[in-house]
Amino acid sequence: MKRALLLILALCLLLTGCGVPGEADTQSSGAKEAALLDSCEAFDDSGALWYIPNQQIEAQQYPMLRTFADNLLMTTSSYISDGNSELKLTLLSATTGEALQSCTVGLIESVEPQILGDHIAVCDSRSGTVVVLDALLRETARYTLSADPGQWFLGYDLDTLYKCSYLDGICAVSLSTGKERFFLDLAELSICSVTDTNVCFTGVNRETQRYTASCLNLASGKLVEPPFSGDFFRICHSGKMWLAGFYGQEDTFAFGVDTNARVITAQGGTFSLLDPVGHLLLTGLDGTLSLYDSKGIFLSTCALPGRYVQSIVWTEELGGYLLLVNDGEGCNRLLFWDIRANTNGENLQTQSLSDLQAAPDGMSADASLYERAQSLSDHFGIEIRIADQCETEFTSFSCYPVSDYGPVSAGLDLLEDALSVFPEGFFRQLIYGHIDRVQFQLVGGLAATNGFGGDMSYAAFTDANGSVCKIVLDIYSLSKNTVWHELSHAIDRRLAWDATYRDEALFTEEGWSALNPDGFTYTGEYGSLGTNIQPEWYSYFIDDYSMINATEDRARIFEYAVEDSGTLFRDAPGLTAKLQYYSDCIRDCFDTALWPEITAWEAPLH
Repeated sequence: MKRALLLILALCLLLTGCGVPGEADTQSSGAKEAALLDSCEAFDDSGALWYIPNQQIEAQQYPMLRTFADNLLMTTSSYISDGNSELKLTLLSATTGEALQSCTVGLIESVEPQILGDHIAVCDSRSGTVVVLDALLRETARYTLSADPGQWFLGYDLDTLYKCSYLDGICAVSLSTGKERFFLDLAELSICSVTDTNVCFTGVNRETQRYTASCLNLASGKLVEPPFSGDFFRICHSGKMWLAGFYGQEDTFAFGVDTNARVITAQGGTFSLLDPVGHLLLTGLDGTLSLYDSKGIFLSTCALPGRYVQSIVWTEELGGYLLLVNDGEGCNRLLFWDIRANTNGENLQTQSLSDLQAAPDGMSADASLYERAQSLSDHFGIEIRIADQCETEFTSFSCYPVSDYGPVSAGLDLLEDALSVFPEGFFRQLIYGHIDRVQFQLVGGLAATNGFGGDMSYAAFTDANGSVCKIVLDIYSLSKNTVWHELSHAIDRRLAWDATYRDEALFTEEGWSALNPDGFTYTGEYGSLGTNIQPEWYSYFIDDYSMINATEDRARIFEYAVEDSGTLFRDAPGLTAKLQYYSDCIRDCFDTALWPEITAWEAPLH
């Protein structure tokens, strides 16, 4: 009996965000399996869940179980006083299940120990302490560093400490020499998932100013990139398998081992990746667990309503998972999930990631129009959608698709003329943060919804809340000025982003406001053009619409500057000062190596 119990416990492993799957070994010892089954009780009537009585586990308050050096490591945390806590590590024998050794480590912040081969590391950044233990829980090294609020991870060399900071990225410190170097310069670093080997994270690369999702391999000390790209807010990596969640779409995930990734929707739950083979686990809001293989094929399901799964670990000998669950009141139970039961279910409905990211095939308009739109897209480094490729409902606007040859062809002609005034490679520099492309949609009947903008009519709008900067243009009221106006809104977002992550950036809203006349404030509301406008203010603004807010002010100035409207700027020094500042900010933010000496919007200044 003890030997059977050992086989269960010695395989338990808790991984943050991940578990350990594998393939069932039907050739394992029948005697071992029989002994285990003799000690089990049916947890429910499904035939899939079995309760395994275990006093070692049930006597603890929220224990964490992991395999370590051919034994079982059990950890528990307890609060002491004054913000301090204590981590107790207990090593259990792999042959008897009895306690072999134990130790305690004082902490300020509750952290999970790292298992690094035959060593354990406890890295408490809040106290600035790193403790290294050997296979018998004997302390072999202790380091004291300056405390910080980040997260620390020790590499497998037991010397390189990776200090992860939300504001500063990842810094590598040699514990033996004290030498410190920047490993990766990131802002807004967020740790997504941690296994014994991998630390997965997202953040803003300060050099490219793009959001990035990557993985630090603690064994090699190198970064590992996902094989597929997308706008991801969290990732998990184990073995060859990747799972990534999309920014702004919390129930949508991409998974795969190479560039041929698939996309799935959780539909009221969330997916996790079970390490290391690559089973996908769908956890429903009702406590239902559904298991799928690496291709989305259904394997098994079980239900644990009202219980929290603390650990999930694959058992090779039994062909199923051990679940350490808690009812929320401190009652722990060790369960066996036999994935050979409850095997009737539907496979995951998946879609190719590459198909999802591509523009939908158009059918309603002439084929030559789609070809023209694609040709212009390739030439300018943007995406142009027409006819039935376009959306019809947005947060604050609605519209309808236009498929008639004449209007669409004329719209493409005008769009080409409007975009041709910009320097080579300009639009690719509007890719930043989560934005991975600039997209133009040519639609009809554009109208505000949900009470947006009062009684005003709109020829276009720009939306950059997701991974795409969408510029939606009403084809029936389209002008080059409208295109330039909307592109200024995209430029504004780029300038603001740059100023957030580059300390020496020229652009600030305060710098812009200083160029307005004394006593002026923007109305702040669309549909409200102001009633207390002083006549002398008009030398600083194009018109009343410019007085709504700073971004509309800049957009009106930009479109008229590109148009080079005669003496408009020469006769208005206030407008000229604003155009000069805006032009300087654009040159400060953008790579101008391929730009002409004077751009279209700078012409009125010369």
